[in-house]
Amino acid sequence: MIALTILLFIWQATKVGANLATLGLVIEDANVFIMKTKEESRGSLVFEVKITQTVALQSLTILDTLVKDWKALPCFVDSSPLKESLFTTMDPGHNLLADLKSRYLHFYTYLGTGTITAGSTCILKREMFPGSLLVEGAKQLLSVRTGVSMTGSASEIFSKKDVLRAAADLALAYNALISDLYSEIDEMLTILNMLNENSFPQILRGDIDTLACLSLTGSNYEDIKVRGNKKEDSQLIFEIESLEPAVLTSYTKLRRIIYEDVRIRVLPNLILAKESNTNKYHLLICEDIEEKTPICSPSNEYLTCISALEQQDVDLAIRSCKFEYGSDSIAVRLQNEGILVQGEFLNVMQGTVALIQKPPLVIYSNSEIKVSNLIEEMVFKPTIQFLEQKVETSKITGLQLAAMKVRAYWHFIWSSIQSSEILNYISIIIEAIFAPLTLVGLCLGCRKRTVSQKENIRVVNRRSRKSNYRENMELLNTRGTRSSRR
Repeated sequence: MIALTILLFIWQATKVGANLATLGLVIEDANVFIMKTKEESRGSLVFEVKITQTVALQSLTILDTLVKDWKALPCFVDSSPLKESLFTTMDPGHNLLADLKSRYLHFYTYLGTGTITAGSTCILKREMFPGSLLVEGAKQLLSVRTGVSMTGSASEIFSKKDVLRAAADLALAYNALISDLYSEIDEMLTILNMLNENSFPQILRGDIDTLACLSLTGSNYEDIKVRGNKKEDSQLIFEIESLEPAVLTSYTKLRRIIYEDVRIRVLPNLILAKESNTNKYHLLICEDIEEKTPICSPSNEYLTCISALEQQDVDLAIRSCKFEYGSDSIAVRLQNEGILVQGEFLNVMQGTVALIQKPPLVIYSNSEIKVSNLIEEMVFKPTIQFLEQKVETSKITGLQLAAMKVRAYWHFIWSSIQSSEILNYISIIIEAIFAPLTLVGLCLGCRKRTVSQKENIRVVNRRSRKSNYRENMELLNTRGTRSSRR
């Protein structure tokens, strides 16, 4: 049986490649960029109004009148195939016209009076709404309408295919213009509403990228804030502030490896990482770890632990680091394309071969990797061709794992005890210490009292005997005296 097991192991090793016991407590994962300081840049967003409210209303009236005049044509009075084909062709756009008008009027409520200037020389200008599209679009539609001859009876017009085609083109152009105006004005209203709430719209990031005076390291790292607005009768200005990293440092994030259900404990606002240039390990404390490029600085805590991890000293790391119970994905693809497998009760397949090594493992293979447990299954297809296929296993011994579990267990115990419970436990311990002393004191007191009572009884008895003796002697003397007298 033993020989069969050895042969099976040798056969599997030839299938899956080299087996290296190199895994420690952490492993290199993805690259991250950390900013140590931010630099402020100021800019101004200027939204200009190119047409007055009167001109905008005149163009909207043209669009409304065009449809009303169309429907009032004599050829549409009676029911006919012509009326069925062309009477309502512009309704999709005309039905949006009233709402479109109210939105244009709403734009002018953002404006003020007087004259204002931008607070920064770094300026991005945009038209507040498509005024030229509205004015020129209305004029072009009128021009197209004059080219559609709708004179004659309904049957005569319906027989003219060129007229029907021109009328269809008119309706198509009308509906398209209204739709474009509505979409652009709706998007612009959303932008202005967000800016008025001091929130920078992400849709403007592309425009911000064109401002070399505002972008230091690229839009991927910008944190833009709105600092207020100013108004006049023809423009609206929003002052913005861009906070960008002055210096970016590249780190390699270190993933904590799970051994069964135990791993190194790191607080949520900390990142365990390695400098890309020096290979030095750091524990970074970050302001907002969820940001794409968080502001972080090296922490002075757990220096012995970090040094032990850097030196691959497992025993020292177990003594100086903190451990916790934790869970993670049963398998994950690392940046070097290796597949990290971790957890308990796993079934690991490399192609058609089952891996018998105990997780955690890192598999470098040109075959499909399948990892499953009772709950889920993950499949990883090869993305590159490895020159050397291998499986890295853990170098943690059973005793070291047991020590890790003990430290995780005590962390779990202490973290699950509330402060009020700690006080209760302390009071119970104090009571447990003083209760025997109190009992001994009571016993000694009772014994002393008993001894005292017995001593008192002896004294009383001794005094009683002496008193009786004296009384008896006095009585005898008295009787002797009386007898002599007789």
